[in-house]
Amino acid sequence: MKKMNKLMIAGLAVTLLASPIMTNNSYARVQEQKYELASVKHALTSQQVVKLAANWAKTANYVQGGGNYKEGEYKSFQYKGKTYRYLARNIDTKKELLTLLKKTLTSKEAEKFIKTSGIIVHKGKLAQIEADGGSLLDWSKASATYVKTSKNTLHYRLVVPVGDTDEKEIYLVGLQKVGRDYRISNIPTLDHSFTLTNEKVEKLVADWITTKMYVQSGGSYKEGEYQSFYYQNTYYRYLASDIDTMNELLTLLKQSLTQSEAEKFIKDNKIIVHNGKLAQPDADGGSLLLWKKTKAEFVKENNNTKFYRVVVPVGDLGVKSAYIVEIQKVGADWKISKPPYLDLDIPGNINPAYLFIYNLLINSDISKDQLLNVNLNVDEFKKGINKLRYIDMKEVGRETAQVEFAVKFYVELKKDYKGSLKPGENQMFFLIQQTDEMEYKIVSVGTEPHLKK
Repeated sequence: MKKMNKLMIAGLAVTLLASPIMTNNSYARVQEQKYELASVKHALTSQQVVKLAANWAKTANYVQGGGNYKEGEYKSFQYKGKTYRYLARNIDTKKELLTLLKKTLTSKEAEKFIKTSGIIVHKGKLAQIEADGGSLLDWSKASATYVKTSKNTLHYRLVVPVGDTDEKEIYLVGLQKVGRDYRISNIPTLDHSFTLTNEKVEKLVADWITTKMYVQSGGSYKEGEYQSFYYQNTYYRYLASDIDTMNELLTLLKQSLTQSEAEKFIKDNKIIVHNGKLAQPDADGGSLLLWKKTKAEFVKENNNTKFYRVVVPVGDLGVKSAYIVEIQKVGADWKISKPPYLDLDIPGNINPAYLFIYNLLINSDISKDQLLNVNLNVDEFKKGINKLRYIDMKEVGRETAQVEFAVKFYVELKKDYKGSLKPGENQMFFLIQQTDEMEYKIVSVGTEPHLKK
């Protein structure tokens, strides 16, 4: 038996000697992995985190509303130029308020909440600035995912629905164990990694253009996969096998677009189902626009849509084109609800129609500079006009790349005037298109509208 034990010990020694030496870094990494595994193992379930966050939101609303006032109990007062109100009797002492807050918060976070909420002690009772609260966030319907563990804090990401809309807000919350229970150690704060920024818009637009060109070229064809056919007087080609079903194509498009815009793209590009596979008209595409060098800036927000202006270099020509893109929130992500279209919202002071009329008698060179390949002799046009006064201008039509304005103006004419104008008020129509960033030119002039409404 002793001999057997010696053999086993000797074998163990050989095994240890044959093993590579564990460095301090390796050991630390192993310990870190064990810690991470332990953290995940002891992490709360999504439902538990949501319940705790929902209870906290309910408590926060309760406190921010002043509590549950009994009849005749509500009292306000002026303090340092602001209107305050006492909290309801059941939470008007710090001990009572902390007892309530610590049902969902750690002691430290409860103290912090009181301080950051501007709650003060006035004449022995707690008071707060008089204000109305409320939120559309439905915390009870939120979802939670584990993010990481740092020291003794578990971090979760919460996706919270906003009322009855399709919008969701993203929050980060920290939890710590207090006795046998978990409490919130970091009150939910917006996760700004999901906030829409100019940089995110630039990437979203550039990614969409890459996807668009990929689809319009048919996808990534494997050897021998490209097939075309003639259908209803048009040559078609089948899409590549990775996007030749409606489900596959929509999945790709919806990485950048909303559902409705993805379906519209399929329709607008005349993509059809033929013999069980998707096909599109056989054509080549291409563009000089350098979308990866796009620069975006926020313009406005209307209901649930954000409008951004994106400026795109045109090849190496030294000019740029300006577009408007519309973006909406879908779940926790931002999607394009209307792909980039030319920015034809021309400021009045640089509108070439206005500049043409206003400067016609003052400096006709400026008027001439507003024209792009227009068959109009400005010097002949202004001959015989004694006086000219601009009245007003309004947009009367718009297409994808052009916009039309009607300009009213008053003239006094010489007796020998032989032009098309009449004494008094006149109206002319100017068709305009963009030629560079914040630069527009007149491409046609007439006495009748060019664009149909």
